Amino acid sequence: MSDAFGEITDATPIFVDSKSTSHDSGPRGIAFNTDGTKMFVVGRGSTDVGEYTCDVGFDVSSCNYASVSKDVGTEDGKPTGLAFNTDGTKMFVTGNSGDDINEYICTTGFDVTSCDLDTVDPPLDVRPEGKAPMNVAFNTDGTKMFVAGAGRDNINEYICTTGFDVSSCTFEDEFDLEAGNNVTGLAFSTDGTKMFTTDRTETDAPITEYTCDVGFDVSSCNYVDDFFLITWDDRVTGIAFNTDGTKLFVLGDRGNDVNEFTLSCAFQIIGTCGEEKKQRSGACGFDRDCTAPRITKHGMSETPDGFSINDNIFVENQEFFNKNPTIQGKVGEPVTIKMRAWENMGTERINLIVTYLEMYGEKPDWQESQAFIEYHIVKNQLVHQDDNGMFFLTGASSEKITNPYGDNDLLEVLDITFTIIFAKPMEPSHIGIQTIDYMRNYELVYFENALEILPKEIIQVEEIPEPVTEESIPEESVTEESIPEESEPPIKEPEPEVMLTASTEKSVLSFVDEDLSAKHYVKRYITEEGYRQWFDTSYSEYEFWEGIGITQETFDKLTVEVEFEPEPRIIQTGFVLVPDNEEIEMLVEEKFEPEPPKLEPIKEKKGFWEWLFGLFN
Repeated sequence: MSDAFGEITDATPIFVDSKSTSHDSGPRGIAFNTDGTKMFVVGRGSTDVGEYTCDVGFDVSSCNYASVSKDVGTEDGKPTGLAFNTDGTKMFVTGNSGDDINEYICTTGFDVTSCDLDTVDPPLDVRPEGKAPMNVAFNTDGTKMFVAGAGRDNINEYICTTGFDVSSCTFEDEFDLEAGNNVTGLAFSTDGTKMFTTDRTETDAPITEYTCDVGFDVSSCNYVDDFFLITWDDRVTGIAFNTDGTKLFVLGDRGNDVNEFTLSCAFQIIGTCGEEKKQRSGACGFDRDCTAPRITKHGMSETPDGFSINDNIFVENQEFFNKNPTIQGKVGEPVTIKMRAWENMGTERINLIVTYLEMYGEKPDWQESQAFIEYHIVKNQLVHQDDNGMFFLTGASSEKITNPYGDNDLLEVLDITFTIIFAKPMEPSHIGIQTIDYMRNYELVYFENALEILPKEIIQVEEIPEPVTEESIPEESVTEESIPEESEPPIKEPEPEVMLTASTEKSVLSFVDEDLSAKHYVKRYITEEGYRQWFDTSYSEYEFWEGIGITQETFDKLTVEVEFEPEPRIIQTGFVLVPDNEEIEMLVEEKFEPEPPKLEPIKEKKGFWEWLFGLFN
C-alpha cells in the first residue's frame, strides 16, 4: 500500500514465482551464494545437498538443477538444514540421525562437489539442548551460531570462540518460541535485529517475525506477528532472504518447491514499514492479551478438579511442581488424562494443549520428554511424538462448560480429555501440561511421578486332563470290588471353557483381551475374512493360535465347534433383519429361512463307569 505521495508504507510480501526442487522431494533447508547465482537445497527425499545455477541472481524461475550434489548420508542419513560461511569455503549441515552439526571444508567457494567433511574438528552434538535439529544460521562473522530444534519450541544460541568453527561453539542461551511446535526454518536480517522462523506442522503455514533489541541476541527477541502462506503451501520448511532483504524464499514441503516473494519493506513481512507492533515485553493495553490460559486456576481462584488421571483428581495442583500419589494403568487399557482450562478472553481463544510424558529426572523438564501429545483445539488436530514407541493409540476431545461450580454464571472453562492406550510398560513418569492461547501466551504445570504403566497380566490356565476312556483301563484292573453300590453313575461336571494363556514359544499379542474366551477369537478368525486378512498381514510371524495364547490342538478343537454351531434363524422384513424372538409389525409377508438340517449325534467314547454299567444292564 502507498500513501498520497506514492511512498510504500505497509510491509507486503508479493508472490513472484515458484521453482520445483527437482533433485529432492520434501525440501528442508535452503541457502544461496552471495550474488544469488547459485541455490542449494537439502531435504528428506535424498541425502544430497543439491546445487542449482541461476541465470539471474535471486530469481528462482531462472534456476536449474546443475546435476551436481554432495552426498552427506555417510555423516547423517536425515539431513535437514544447511548454511555456508561468508565466502562459501565452509558448509554446515544439520542432521536428525546424529542430532549434530557437521562441518565441511570446500576447496572452491560455493561448489558442493569440492566439499569434504572436516576430519580435524568433530561435529557438534546438540542433543543436550534438544534432539532433532532442523536448521542452522550464523551471525556475520560466525562467532554466534543458532539452531532451530524440531518439536522443542526453541532457538538455541551458541558462542563460537573461532568464527565458523562448530567445534569451538558452546551453548549460551535459548529463545522460547512458545506455540511453535515444529520449527524447521530459521533466518536473520543482516544486522540480526530481525529473526524469522517457519513451522511445518501448522496447517496455515506461518512465517513468524521477531524483532531483537540487540542484534543476534535471542534473549532480546520479541514476537511481532505471522504471515501465512497457506495459499501457496500448507507445510513450509526452510526460509532465506537475498542480501538486502527485499526478496523472501520459502520451501514448500507439500509442493516440493521454492516460493519467491518480493518485500516492500526490507526484512519485514508485517506492519507499517519501519514501525513494528507492540512487543510481547511491552505494556499490556486494551488490545493486548498477556494472560496465559490455566488449568489449575480460573482467574484468581483455584480449580479443585483442574487435573485428573482415570478420574483420580490431583488435589495438589496449584504449584509449578505438584506432588500427588502415582496413578497406575496397564498396557492395552485406556488411560484418560483430563484437565479443565480457563482463558481470560474466552475458551475459544485456547489454541493448543500439550501433554508431556516419559520424563524421569529429579525434576520434570519438558525438554527431556520422549513422548508428548499436542491437541490443536481450533483445528481439532492431534499430533504426537513418540521416540520409544510407547503409544498404541492416542485421542483427544474438548467440551465447553459454563458455571461448573454453581457460583459464577460468567465462569466458562474448557474440559480437555486425552485418551492413551500404551503399547509398553512405563515406569513412574512426570507429566507436564502446557496451555497456549491465540496470542501464544502459555503456562506450564508439572505433576511429579504422576503415572505408571504396568505390563499386561497374562492368566495361566492349567491344562485340562484327558478323560479316562475304556481303552486306557487295563482289562485285568476291572474287579467286582470296583463296582460302586449306587445304581446311578456320578454326575459329570461340565468342562470349563478354554481361556487364553501364554504360549511357551511366543508371547500373547497386545490386542488380546484376557476377559474374552479363546473361542471368541477363533470364531472371528474363521468366519470374518477381513479379520483373518488383518491378522495374517499384521502378524505374519505368528500362527493364529500362538498370537492368542493357545495350542494348535486347542485351536483345532475350537474350529470344529465353531463349524458345527447352528446358524440363528432370521425373519426378513421389508427393511431390516431381526431375530425371530422379537415381535415386529410386519411390513411385507413373513418369510422364514429353512431350519438348518439336524446333525447326527456324535458318538462319544464312553468312560469307564458308563462301560461298566452297560455290562450289567
